[in-house]
Formats: sequence, C-alpha cells, structure tokens
Amino acid sequence: MSNQTKNLTSFLRKAKVIS
Repeated sequence: MSNQTKNLTSFLRKAKVIS
C-alpha cells in the first residue's frame, strides 16, 4: 500500500510539473 501511494504521489507530482 505504501509503495502504491508513493507511486500515485509521484504520478500526480509528474503531472503537476507537466501542467
């Protein structure tokens, strides 16, 4: 679960940077 959450956060952060 922790790993999944970390992956999700990384994805959101990446998307935010792209945005």
